[in-house]
Amino acid sequence: MEFVEFKNKLGSIRISDELIADIARDVALSTDGVNKMDSSFVHRIPSVINFEDADGVRVSIRNNEVVIGLYISVKHGKRIPEVALHLQESVKEQILKITDISVEAVHVNVEDIIF
Repeated sequence: MEFVEFKNKLGSIRISDELIADIARDVALSTDGVNKMDSSFVHRIPSVINFEDADGVRVSIRNNEVVIGLYISVKHGKRIPEVALHLQESVKEQILKITDISVEAVHVNVEDIIF
């Protein structure tokens, strides 16, 4: 587990990558046009080995910089670039609003179209 850490005069605050992933997942699933979270085949392998859920969200934290990868299926008839852009903006906005963490990048990977 990785953390973003803030220090203040009273101590420190640590926010886990899992919390950031939960927020990103909730935002994605409530975004118009997103059918479900998915996972690329490459990301499914470690999940099977470690018995973890392949939940379609990857969070990387390096030097308190957060990068998020989302793996989604889009509903048929929706414009993929519009859905992806709205998703990127919404994820960055909500994570900043809830945690005060500025997200460096949100990478949206469209894995499937659901008819």
